[in-house]
Amino acid sequence: MATSMEDVQRFLNENIKNEQDLNLNHITDLLASGRDKQANLDSQVSALIHGLAWVIHRHQQLQALEQGTKSILAQKMEETRTYESTLSHLSSSLTTTERDIDSYMSESTGNTPKANLLEQLTLLESKLKTIDNAKSYIKALLVVKELSSQALNLVKTEPEQAIIPYSQLVKFETYINNQSKQHEQYSALSEHVQKCRIRLCEELDAVLTADFKQTLDSVSWPTPMKPPYGPQLKAKLKDFEKTFRNLLMLKKPSESKDDILSPIAIMLEGLSLRFRFHFETSKPTNRIDKPEWYLQHVKNTISTHMPFIMTTIQPIMETIKQDRVIYAKDQFIRGLLQDVTRKLEKTMPELLNHPNWLSHTIHQVLQFDRSLQEEFAYDQYTALANMILGNSTWFNAWFQAEKSFAQARYDEILLDNQAFDIYAEDDFEKSQQSNSKPIKRTKSAVRLVNLLESITNTYSLVPNLVQKFKFFADIQLYLLGQYQKRLSAAIDSFEALSLIRSVPVPGALPEAVTGVMTATETGGSVSALNRLHRWWTSARSISDVLKDWTEEELFLDMQYEINQEPDSIKEIIRENEKNSCMLQLSDQQTEGLFSNALVAYEQLNKRTEKIIVKIAIKEWTTETRQYAKKDVWWQSSTETPSEISDELYRPLQDLRVTWNYLYNTLPQADFLIVYRKTLKEIENWYWKNIITQSQFSTTGACQLETDLKQGLWKIGQKWVSKPENFMKRLKETIQLLTLPFSSEQDGIIACDVLMKALADTKQLELVQSTLAKLGIEVLSNGEIRDVLRRRNDMFDDFFANAQSAMDDWHYEMRREIQEIVPGLYLGPFSACRQIEELKNNGITHIVCFVDQNEARLFRTDTLSQYFGLEKFIVSDSNLQNLIQFFPDTSRYIHNVISKQGKVVVCCNGGMSRSPTFAIAYIMERYNIDASQAYHFVQAKRLCINPNDGFKSQLKEYEPIYRARQTQTVNEEDDGLKRRRRRSGPDNDEDGNASGEQQSYGESKRFYGVEEQQQNCVNANLNAGYSSTVL
Repeated sequence: MATSMEDVQRFLNENIKNEQDLNLNHITDLLASGRDKQANLDSQVSALIHGLAWVIHRHQQLQALEQGTKSILAQKMEETRTYESTLSHLSSSLTTTERDIDSYMSESTGNTPKANLLEQLTLLESKLKTIDNAKSYIKALLVVKELSSQALNLVKTEPEQAIIPYSQLVKFETYINNQSKQHEQYSALSEHVQKCRIRLCEELDAVLTADFKQTLDSVSWPTPMKPPYGPQLKAKLKDFEKTFRNLLMLKKPSESKDDILSPIAIMLEGLSLRFRFHFETSKPTNRIDKPEWYLQHVKNTISTHMPFIMTTIQPIMETIKQDRVIYAKDQFIRGLLQDVTRKLEKTMPELLNHPNWLSHTIHQVLQFDRSLQEEFAYDQYTALANMILGNSTWFNAWFQAEKSFAQARYDEILLDNQAFDIYAEDDFEKSQQSNSKPIKRTKSAVRLVNLLESITNTYSLVPNLVQKFKFFADIQLYLLGQYQKRLSAAIDSFEALSLIRSVPVPGALPEAVTGVMTATETGGSVSALNRLHRWWTSARSISDVLKDWTEEELFLDMQYEINQEPDSIKEIIRENEKNSCMLQLSDQQTEGLFSNALVAYEQLNKRTEKIIVKIAIKEWTTETRQYAKKDVWWQSSTETPSEISDELYRPLQDLRVTWNYLYNTLPQADFLIVYRKTLKEIENWYWKNIITQSQFSTTGACQLETDLKQGLWKIGQKWVSKPENFMKRLKETIQLLTLPFSSEQDGIIACDVLMKALADTKQLELVQSTLAKLGIEVLSNGEIRDVLRRRNDMFDDFFANAQSAMDDWHYEMRREIQEIVPGLYLGPFSACRQIEELKNNGITHIVCFVDQNEARLFRTDTLSQYFGLEKFIVSDSNLQNLIQFFPDTSRYIHNVISKQGKVVVCCNGGMSRSPTFAIAYIMERYNIDASQAYHFVQAKRLCINPNDGFKSQLKEYEPIYRARQTQTVNEEDDGLKRRRRRSGPDNDEDGNASGEQQSYGESKRFYGVEEQQQNCVNANLNAGYSSTVL
């Protein structure tokens, strides 16, 4: 209390120091300030009290924690003491044990205690492992026992729940099996678990199967059921679906992909029993020759039950998780096919003794497999054909039966006397189709095609490529080869006996086989053409069929498979190459399986067409002998011919009959081919027998033109509007022969103008334009010269110039050299000694012909210094062979003249040897015969007189050089034709050449003028006889 009063006294002394401090406001402020301080102090006190309470609480917690820690530490210390005592005890025990072991080992084993200790430890380890295995065995047995008990307890009341422990047991079995593969000690356990699982499966399957059969009886299976189902049936089907699902869920690890599912197999039991009753007992329906009965029965069974399987069973299978996609229809069909397989395995050995029944059975099975695939989309995993054809004995028996039947049928077709008669139905079709001309087939061709098609139908369903190809190669191609050889043999006989022999030969092949024209045969060439037409149409109809077959899907698929697996059929190909030329396959076949057969038959067609042309030309050649022999073409007359030659009436009439027959029998395109070839052969006949063998006056040329235009070409207009376009070479020849020799009118092309243009290499443009106006495109320059040389007016002018030179001849000129043609001189050896004179004449080369004695007398050293000297050792004797030197000397002379040189041909007197070589050169260069060349050279040097042997050799050389020139011309023509194909189209066969084609003709003719550029002799010819020489 004293202290409080002291504090109050101290407060008053500090705040009231004078009277002014005693006013009310000041006191009020003091009281307010005092209250604030008091409130602040109260709050501080409260905080201190709260903090003190927290400190007291924490202190109490620390005391409790301290007590707990002390107790735990005390407990741990006690445990540590216990562990320490136990450890010391174990240590003493271990020491004692080690001492005992060492003493035991030392007593029992002596000096090797450590090794035996390792063995003992190993033994102890094995015992421990055995104990562990025993524990594992016991656990596994307990698990198996438990799962089996659960499944058996639930199967009667809750079948779906019973599947769960069974599935667990299956998984456990799989695990044990995997362990047994790694550890041998589990093998016995694996066997035990497997037996337990099998036993449990059998027990479950017996219960579930009984339930499933009960539901099948309730739905009256195997009575067909089709949706929509009635109310009563729907309730029964629910039980069916439940039992089906339960049985389906009872998976058996031993089941393979080929096994039928258990519920479906149960459903098939009744159907299988029905099949056995009808087709495997003594019932009338069990017939070995009627496989279609039981195959149709199975097919009907599938059809009637397919709606129930697809609408009821398949959805159940889709609700259950499977390792693979399984279709109920395939399972159902496969189960039914097991009965058919059993039936076939039993009957096939019996069918081997009946080839017809065997073939029929296999054919029915192949069709049955195909119907299953097409109608029910069956995967054919277990097709019946694979089962039968997979047996090599059965397949070979069937193959031999089919091959024997095909061969017998082929022999029957070809042995028929009317085998190559026209098929009657083709004649009927032709009468119905007036606008077209189809190919008339023969009976043998039609029947052979039908036989081959039946063979195709036989093996088309065979699934194996090798077996299918064996049918194709050994039967089809073999028959095609036989037919081709038969036709080829007939054509060979016909060609040999009809075109070579013309009289009957005793012992010849019969007429039905060879078709030979004999002396007693009536009908002439038309009868022979009729026979050829039958063989031609037989081969043609076969080739047309083969072309269609090449594009068929079956053979395209075979070709693709062969290209993919070429090694699989090599043996078959090797066997057939020995027997037939119809088969030849490469590693990558692209032309089709029938390519070789097609080529063989097309070659027969072409060969037959050639023989047809030969027969027509043979008849023409025989009947135109008088026409070819007449020698009136050179004769002149004041009357212009208006009718054809009398000798042509009979040949043209027979040719018209031949063409008319061919037109009525052959298709249009094939007739045109034969028609064109025939005209080409006739053109060659005219060129060989008329053009190149005769001289033509103006009257003769007009007669030849009339014979062609009013005769051959006029009767040909019945089938082609312009047949002359098929004989352009002959047409152009007539045009050249009828050209006026000279003309004073501008715009008219004359013969002399053409010859001068051809002779002058500087007038190439004029040559092109001239020949373009004339429309000459086919004839080469050599042929043009040869044709123009056949004109009398050209020939007369030729010798007119030579006659003028002969009139100026005098005796002294025999010692001089004379110019035969520009660049070529002829004279005696003595004239060659006049070197200055030779130089003045521009001589550059000398060709000297001497014998052995003359070679020693005549000195040529000086001549060789100034001229090119070529010496030939020949004697002036009838026995001297000059033909061997003609080509070389003519070539040498030509080379000298072509290089703007001049050459002297000389011998001792210039009358025998050297003139002979000059004549040979003139013959070859100007394409004239020996007589004409002889007279021409004699007109230039009157004193020539070759011996008789040399004259004979000149005549013999004429066909030799002509043949060589013909070969050269043909090669040039071939080159021109190839250029024509590359540069422009051909002329229309029935019309005139177009403008584009005419321009091509100009380019072709320009190419021909190169021949003139190389021949500088013609360039040096003067206008006086340039036309005569050419």
